[in-house]
Amino acid sequence: MANETTSTATQTAPTYAPGTPSWVDLAIPDVEAATRFYNQIFGWTSQDLGEEAGHYNMFFRNGKMVAAANTPQSPNQPPSWATYIATDNAQETANKVKEAGGQVLMEPFQVMDQGSMAVFMDPTGAVFCVWQPAAMKGSELANEPGSFTWNELATRDMDKARAFYAKVVSLCERADTQRPELQQAKAYLAK
Repeated sequence: MANETTSTATQTAPTYAPGTPSWVDLAIPDVEAATRFYNQIFGWTSQDLGEEAGHYNMFFRNGKMVAAANTPQSPNQPPSWATYIATDNAQETANKVKEAGGQVLMEPFQVMDQGSMAVFMDPTGAVFCVWQPAAMKGSELANEPGSFTWNELATRDMDKARAFYAKVVSLCERADTQRPELQQAKAYLAK
């Protein structure tokens, strides 16, 4: 979980331990409509980072980066939000993905001076990304209204997913003690 503080006005940017969700972005064909929608419901502002950045559209809440939107990498890709998990070494994570039975959909690559990313598919079919930070550390606001607060994996094979993520991004399991009626629900936190 990102480090928490009490006030948005005085909050410093969170830091993200390896294995912690640190960023989210939306792949959607109509970025302009999506920015209008999210700006309206969350009170975000947005900025197109221009041609050099592939028209990546950054969302801000109270002046802090919280998410982004861009067109899909493939015309067949459905609109979807991607979770980026913090890593110290994207290439090492890619190797672990392969060893644990996952697929590398996009090999690690440098994103200007901001950091490195890669895109993977776990053995159950779920897609996730990793982010190795440089200038851009991740979301500058987390665990507050208008920012990301929860990332969850929906899978039909919890045992396979559990084994995979424990090997790849060093996650450990914690039962949901606040809602014991959800016996299958699990939360994963960085060790």
